[in-house]
Amino acid sequence: MHFEAAEKLGASCEVNPVRCLTARRWKVLAVAAFLVAIGLAVLLYGIASREVVPPEGSRVSEATGQEKSIAVLPFNNLSGDPEQDFLSDGLTEDIITALSAIPRLFVVARNTSFTLKGKSVNVKSVGQGLGVRYILEGSVQTEAGRVRITAQLIDAVTGNHLWAERYDRELKDIFALQDDITLNILQSLQLTILEGERHGPAAGPPKSLDAYLKLLKAKAYFMSSKRADNEKARQLLEEAVLLDPEYPSGYALLARTYLREVWLAWSSDSANALRMALEFAEKALSLDPNDGSNHALISQIYLFQEIYDKALIEAERAVSLSPGSVEGYISLGMTRCFSGQFAEALLAYKDALRLDPAPPGGLYYQIGNSYLMMGNFEEAGKAYRKLLAVNPNSLWAYVGMASLYSMSGLTKEAIEAGKKVIEINPYFSLKNLEEISPYRNPGHKERLLDALRKAGLK
Repeated sequence: MHFEAAEKLGASCEVNPVRCLTARRWKVLAVAAFLVAIGLAVLLYGIASREVVPPEGSRVSEATGQEKSIAVLPFNNLSGDPEQDFLSDGLTEDIITALSAIPRLFVVARNTSFTLKGKSVNVKSVGQGLGVRYILEGSVQTEAGRVRITAQLIDAVTGNHLWAERYDRELKDIFALQDDITLNILQSLQLTILEGERHGPAAGPPKSLDAYLKLLKAKAYFMSSKRADNEKARQLLEEAVLLDPEYPSGYALLARTYLREVWLAWSSDSANALRMALEFAEKALSLDPNDGSNHALISQIYLFQEIYDKALIEAERAVSLSPGSVEGYISLGMTRCFSGQFAEALLAYKDALRLDPAPPGGLYYQIGNSYLMMGNFEEAGKAYRKLLAVNPNSLWAYVGMASLYSMSGLTKEAIEAGKKVIEINPYFSLKNLEEISPYRNPGHKERLLDALRKAGLK
């Protein structure tokens, strides 16, 4: 790797290929949609607001035994400026990440928590719906370089407040406030941090407030899944790591902007984009080697490089380090699925659903495909229909159903589903699907493609 050059951030095309490469003509939306479906179940956090209906078996009493359990609701932005949401959202995410690192605490994933953003909620109903005992809620307000944060921890069964605090500090103290809130939650739940455990980045908070704020703004752009916003996020992250060259989170998200280029076919040189993604991900990992999300990120990069054994090792390491984080289980499930270990992939996806009862629809597509490849058409159909429940116009739900009907010998139904695919996206192409499907066994890929050909797709 040539990270010495990368640290200069902009000195060469090797560091900023997007500024040096001729813009690639847009590949059809089908490529983007498919890659979102297979990869963004963890890395793209946002999902449409909808009623939270946990899947069967997701309740804590069934899934986690006697574990203490909590949902961190999105902190309200009281500044009056919607553009300041990045700060309240960032604080929420950081607390979720910190709590997720404690093995004895079950923490509902960010995706599910954020389905409740901006909604008036009944704490007891939320606790029952998500299957958690405790709820954390709060607010953030900034003005003239100061930040006011309120936070309260509530027992969702009794409605009692276990802990509440109001902070009024300078904005530069926000890192210490995050740490204080996390530790107060753990203390209220009578959880202690054992030797070897963590509740924050090993490298500590960023040395620059500006670097941190740029990172939070970059996250907001990154979640939009738009090409222009991906480039805006990258620019902010380049500035952030220049301000703080030892900030692992900045490098990790920077790596994700390159990985997304591959997912969404934006790069004219996918191999180079993957190399850049790996380079920045390895830098993040060198600064924080025990961050499970960094291992999950590298696992996904290896998967798209078709380095399956290393992808599996990194995914397993991610789960080992952060058993409460959904990202590791998603990476493990993807690696197993595309390696042909479909039953094992479903076990990982089940753990992901336990942590994230209201996931992005792409996870259901992956579950459906795993069942499909196993020949369990009934369960595959259930998964694709769950995807349709999330998004009635999901291209990939109909791709899944077209494959399912075709393999089941229901030619008429397969053709109808295939027509729906073209209706949703006239540019759908099996050639593009073939190019970006990282199945280890070529026979698995061909089986899928053959089924779609019989459904009338080309």
